[in-house]
Amino acid sequence: FDRSRFDVSLYSNVEIEDDMTARFRAAADRFRSTVGMSDDRMAALIREDEIDILIDLAGHSEGNRLLVFARKPAPIQASGWGQGTGTGLDTIDYFLSDPVLVPPEARAFFAERMFDLPCFLGYVPKPVAPPVVPPPASSGALLTFGCFNRLDKVTDPAVDIFDREAVFIDSQLRPLRHDFPELKIVLEHITTREAAQYVTQACDFTAATITAHHLLYNRNAIFTGGIRPHYYCLPVLKRELHRQALLQAAVSGSARFFLGTDSAPHAAHLKEHASGCAGCYTAHAAMALYAEAFDGMGALDRLEGFASFHGADFYRLPRNTGQITLQREAWTPPESFAFGQAELKPLRSGETLPWRMV
Repeated sequence: FDRSRFDVSLYSNVEIEDDMTARFRAAADRFRSTVGMSDDRMAALIREDEIDILIDLAGHSEGNRLLVFARKPAPIQASGWGQGTGTGLDTIDYFLSDPVLVPPEARAFFAERMFDLPCFLGYVPKPVAPPVVPPPASSGALLTFGCFNRLDKVTDPAVDIFDREAVFIDSQLRPLRHDFPELKIVLEHITTREAAQYVTQACDFTAATITAHHLLYNRNAIFTGGIRPHYYCLPVLKRELHRQALLQAAVSGSARFFLGTDSAPHAAHLKEHASGCAGCYTAHAAMALYAEAFDGMGALDRLEGFASFHGADFYRLPRNTGQITLQREAWTPPESFAFGQAELKPLRSGETLPWRMV
């Protein structure tokens, strides 16, 4: 649109600002943070700013301000890009769409009037994306199915499964960090020495979570006495040298490392299967397992920061004021838990744990 003909105001309900927030702020004539602002006050502010056209970008997603739109603070209101299903509010006049996203036969179900764009979603492929080629079906060959997903989930099959984390850091993460130096990045559930070293040496906008099972076990646990599927998870357990590096990182006291259980409940018959599900169920004893790992390193005094403070501080959230008590007392988790019509086998089922939560 002709930018010279519009005065643009942005109302941000984002609690944690980043470089993308800064880009929006720089592009607007007026930028207002509405975090913690009541719906009545926000609606009054919009009226004070004399907004003519108010556009919602959140839909029904978390943190939306649809109740502000219900107060009709602007004479023309529209919604778009938050989601493709409409808002259900008759105070929102238009829904930004296109004939494909909302076909004619579905439009009677919307509270809003459709305003068709040439294309609802714009897309710019990443520089590393291969060129678009005609689908095989266009030549009479097999029917082709497509998948909309994140490119960073695509893994080169030539890379060994035990090396993929290190390869990802060098080939994907370092370039990303170079392009977005102030983007907050959390590496969930790191498993390698390379990842621990990267986070330790990176900027303060980088952090990582570590699971209890990656602190306690290496890949031998999957194969001791035969295949043990309940120790199979993704990212997969690695060599002992990697486990030791994770332990050193976790007990270092560095605020860049914090708890992330990645506890994954799967029915036992799906774990004990030819193509068993990946995931270790640790929720039944997560804190006891972490206590065992920290105790083994003589660092129980640093468990509280790892479990309770570092993550909240990184996300700039208030620290939890509640407390739990861990006691050095041997106990044995049950062999299984009821899981709908099936059963779920937790990690260390039937084995003695030295710590418990009381």
